[in-house]
Amino acid sequence: MPDTRPLAPLFLLLLVSIACGLPTSADPTPSPLPTVTLQRPNSAATLQAPAEAGLTLIEEEPPPASMVEILEAKVASGEWTLEQGLIAGLQVMAGEASLTDAFGETPWTGEGTGILNLSFHYLTYGSDASARVEIERMLAIVAPPPERLLEYAEPEGTQGHRPAGLAAAALLTLEECQKFFEEGFPGFPSGQKVLCLLYKEQTLGGYKARIFYPSWWTSSDPQWPYLQAAHEAVAASWNLFSTFGEMRAIDVVFTVLGDKEDPSTAAVAPGLGGAQSCQIAIYPGSLTADSAADQKSGVALGAFRQIVAHEMFHCFQSIQFPFHTWDVADWKINDWWGESTADYFSNLVYPTVNLEWETVPQFAIGSTKVPIFGMSYPNSIFFQHMGNTLGNQAILDLIGSLPPDSLAGQRQVVSAYAGMDDFWHEFGQLFLEGRIPDTSGPFLPSVWPSGLSETITAPGAKVEVGALPFTLARRILMFKNIEPLKKGWLYQASVGEAGPPGRNSAQLAVNGSPWGTLPPTISSACGNAIYIFLATTTFAEPDVYEATIEVKATEETACDECLIGTWDINIPSFAEYSEAPFAEMPGFYTFDAAGGLWRYRFRADGTMRGEFDFFYTYSLHQDNSGFGADITTNGKIDIDGTGEGTYLSDGLSNLTFNLVKDNVTLTDEIFINGQKLDASVFDSMSGGYGFATGGDTTIYSCDAETGELLINVAPQANLPPILYDRVSTDPNKP
Repeated sequence: MPDTRPLAPLFLLLLVSIACGLPTSADPTPSPLPTVTLQRPNSAATLQAPAEAGLTLIEEEPPPASMVEILEAKVASGEWTLEQGLIAGLQVMAGEASLTDAFGETPWTGEGTGILNLSFHYLTYGSDASARVEIERMLAIVAPPPERLLEYAEPEGTQGHRPAGLAAAALLTLEECQKFFEEGFPGFPSGQKVLCLLYKEQTLGGYKARIFYPSWWTSSDPQWPYLQAAHEAVAASWNLFSTFGEMRAIDVVFTVLGDKEDPSTAAVAPGLGGAQSCQIAIYPGSLTADSAADQKSGVALGAFRQIVAHEMFHCFQSIQFPFHTWDVADWKINDWWGESTADYFSNLVYPTVNLEWETVPQFAIGSTKVPIFGMSYPNSIFFQHMGNTLGNQAILDLIGSLPPDSLAGQRQVVSAYAGMDDFWHEFGQLFLEGRIPDTSGPFLPSVWPSGLSETITAPGAKVEVGALPFTLARRILMFKNIEPLKKGWLYQASVGEAGPPGRNSAQLAVNGSPWGTLPPTISSACGNAIYIFLATTTFAEPDVYEATIEVKATEETACDECLIGTWDINIPSFAEYSEAPFAEMPGFYTFDAAGGLWRYRFRADGTMRGEFDFFYTYSLHQDNSGFGADITTNGKIDIDGTGEGTYLSDGLSNLTFNLVKDNVTLTDEIFINGQKLDASVFDSMSGGYGFATGGDTTIYSCDAETGELLINVAPQANLPPILYDRVSTDPNKP
C-alpha cells in the first residue's frame, strides 16, 4: 500500500470544507444526557402544563407528608405540646380517634413509625410523668410484644390436631378479640389459653418470620389475599435487604385497630439493635391502599407489598444502625433519611409499583425553601439519585457515618461528603428536568410550584434568588418580546454572587437543553425567551447563598419571521458547495452522492435544533502521482446526531449561532486504490463537529415566498452559500 501521509492535507481540506457546512463548536464534547419528555406523577395534586415554558405546574399544594410533619408544625406554632401530639398519634393507631379528628387534616400517609419512635424515646427521656404513663399505656396497645401475642395465637393448620389430653384454646368471637386488641392482649392469671390469632411461619436465613392474623379470617374473605401477599413481601424484602447487611426475625401482625377508613401504611415498632425480632403492625386501612397502583405496576396488591417492604426496611435500619434507634436518638434527627430511604429501598423490592412517586409534589414545593434535613418521605428522590450514581452501599455508608444525637452534626457530615457541592447541584438540575431514572427505568416526574416565575421586560430587572443549604432555589425567567414575530429586546444579563460558596446555572426551557451559565446576551426578537435558573449551596451552616440576576434591555431587535420553521438541506446546493474548494484542480475531485437527513428547526423563542442522519460520498483522482502510480481515493462521510443552540438575527443579513448542546459526530471511511485506509491516520478529524458556533456570525438570506434559505458559513473562504428548502413553517413539524 502506498504511503498516504502526503495526501493528509488534501483529506483535511475536504473534511473541513464539509464541516464548515455544519458551523463548528468551540467545545465539541457530546453531552451524555438524553432528551426527556416530562411525565405526570401519580398524585392527588391537580397539575397543569404551562404551554409557554413547557413545565408542569402544581396548582394545589399537596397535603403534609406524615403525622410527624403535622405534629412538628403544631408544636412549633404553640397549638400543641409534644406530649399532646404523641398521644394524639397513638390514639389514631389504637383506634381511639380517627386520623382527621386527631390531627385536623389528613396527611399523605398515616404511617405511625415516626410517632412510635418519638413515643418510645419520650418514654425514656420525657419530663412529664403523667404523659409518660399515658404513652406507656398506649404503646402496650399499639405494639404488644410477640410473646404476649403468642398467648392468643396458634400456628395455622393446627386446630383439631392437638395431642390427646391437651386442651384446645378457647376460640373467641370477633367482638371478644376486638376487646383484647384494645387492651393490648393482657395476660391471664388462670393460664387459660384463648385463641384470637393464627400465624403463618417461614424460615429466612435461619430466622423465623411470623405473620399473625385474626383467627376468624377464612380463604373466602377479602382480606385473605393480603395475608399471602404479606408473607411473600416479607420474604422478598428480607432476601434483598440481607444482601446489604444482617436481617433478623420478623413478626407481623394484622391488627383490627386504627382508623379503618384511612388507607395508611403499616406502622412498625422497631426493636433495638439487639432485639430478638422486629415487629410490624399492619392496619386495616392499608388493605385498601391498592387499585390504581396495581394496574400501573402489574404487581398484584403491589401498593400493599411495597408498604410491607417499606416497614421491613425500618427493621433493617434498627438492626444496622443501632445508634439511631429510639433508645439513643430522637426521631426528629433521623426522620429526614429514615422514611425516605425506607421508601427508596422498598422500591428496589418492587421497582414498578412506585408509591414514592406520590411525594414528588411535596419535594418540589418543600425544596424551594426547606433543606432536606427538614423533610422526610419526599427525600426519597434524592436517595434515588444517589443510588443511581453512587450505588446503594454509598447510601448505607452515609447513614452509618451520621452522628445519632445532632441534626447539625449530620448536616456537617453531609456537607463534607466528597464532591457534594457539585453532586447536589447536578441533582437539582436533573430533578427540574425530570431526568432522574426510577429503579424501574422511567424517569420520575418533575413538577413546579407556582409563584416562581419572573417576567423581565424593558428597561430591565433585578431578580434575587436566595438558596439555603440543601435547597433548590429556582426561577422561571421569561424575557418578554415586544410584538410576537415582529420585534423584541436584546437583553444584557449578569449574575452576581454573595454569601457562602454556591452554584448557579441556567437552561433554556427546551427539552434536552444542557445547563450552563446564564447567557450574557438574550434576544426576544421573535418571541419570549424562557430560561430556568437554579441556585444551590451545600454550606454546613444555615447561611443563604444569594445569586442576583441583573438584566438590562439595551436595544430593540427585529424578528425575521421567515427563518421560523423547518428546513432541509438542498442536495444539489450541497454538491456545489463541496466541489468549490477544488475548482482550480479539474479532474481531481468528484462528488458522488449524498442523502439522508440534514435538518434545521428555527423556533420563535430564539432556539434552534439540528438533526443529522446524513451521508456523503466522493472520489479523488491523482494521475501520475509521485509514487509511480495513479491513485484513486473513495471516501464516505457520515454526519449523525442532534444539537441544540440559539440563534440571533439582526433582521437583515447577519445570523449568529451559539451552541448549547452538541451530540453531532462526523466520521469518515476512506479507500485508496481499493484498500481501506487505517482510520487512525484521521482520528483527530473524526467526530465532534457541532452544528453551531461559539458566537460566530454568518451571512444569510431568507425568501418567504420561495421557501429558500441561504446560509454562507464561510464567506471569507469564497465558498458558495448552502441552500435549505422549507419543509414547514412550524418548527415542530414534521
